[in-house]
Amino acid sequence: GGSFMLYDNRIAAAFLEGRPVTEEKHFYLLQEYKEADPKRRDIVQELDSQLESIVEEFPTFNKELFEAVFPNYREQLKTVCIMAVVGTKENRIVKSEEGLCILIDLIHIADYTRIVSQITYILQNYLTFELSKYLIQKQFPVRSRKYLSLLNHLAFTNGLANYLAWNASCSSYKFYTQKYEAHKERAFGLLSQALQVETKALQHKILVSAVTQEFWNQFPSVAGMFYFDDIYRDLGKEGIVLLYRHGPKNFIQTIFHE
Repeated sequence: GGSFMLYDNRIAAAFLEGRPVTEEKHFYLLQEYKEADPKRRDIVQELDSQLESIVEEFPTFNKELFEAVFPNYREQLKTVCIMAVVGTKENRIVKSEEGLCILIDLIHIADYTRIVSQITYILQNYLTFELSKYLIQKQFPVRSRKYLSLLNHLAFTNGLANYLAWNASCSSYKFYTQKYEAHKERAFGLLSQALQVETKALQHKILVSAVTQEFWNQFPSVAGMFYFDDIYRDLGKEGIVLLYRHGPKNFIQTIFHE
């Protein structure tokens, strides 16, 4: 098939070949650049080829569902560039003149774990999440800055993006088991409370913490993800597609008024 997204590894390649990264065209995208340790070349080489094949095979998670939800994804992701870099502080998303650019720092990823299968998972999860979010927001841009509208958008967008990115296939997710029960109850409980919040300061705090806290505390995203799973188990792929087409408007109300 060959990749329809751009894969740009010029910065990683400069590092691998011992050339100055600072002279690369996209060097300006790197935040707080620190020269990487040459001892890390082997792992960077390994991850560069891993990432390249993940980009070529994308979507690697939930392919059928992904294609059903985003039928035009190939066309829409053509302007997206996945960039393999080293020496930055974190992975980040930037809008460049060419389109959307996702910077992935391979050393940063390698620092999480030494187990290659886990690294592969991290890369697949991260890409699926970010690209899903991008596609959802393309179709359903944020139109209103009102609190409830933003809360709905967040639960819908991050809920579905996390659902698609969770693992290889949603047919084998185990969200209905004891292990997740407490997370599920808590997320739904906090979400229903969040609907009642009227003070601007607290609303603002909720929206900020909903994307900055560790995952299980991001209750709008977590609740949204579990709801998409409930729908999948009741109505299958078609149920998810229907819910998606309905969009973020009143998404949370739908969760509580089935």
